[in-house]
Amino acid sequence: MTQNERVKAYDKFTQVWGKLSQYNQAIEEMAELTQALCKLNRPDLQDKYDEYVKLVQEEIADTLNCVEQLEYMFGHSEIEKLRDYKLNRTLNVIKKDAKF
Repeated sequence: MTQNERVKAYDKFTQVWGKLSQYNQAIEEMAELTQALCKLNRPDLQDKYDEYVKLVQEEIADTLNCVEQLEYMFGHSEIEKLRDYKLNRTLNVIKKDAKF
């Protein structure tokens, strides 16, 4: 799916279910990703590690779709600028602290 097709899909989701529903869906997907990641570290689940990796992959996909929809709902251009700023800020911290 192209980026343009994704944006059209996000717009349709918002039209059909409304903004509040999409905010709540993003919260739910982020919580599911958190839960799946936590299970990767549980000693009693290590025999199912590969199964949980697949679950994490699925939850990352769901979360990315929801977060990207939020990005377009709240201002794609401004958020992209903020992402770049924050990445560069962290790179500068690494350069100072780790002497890279």
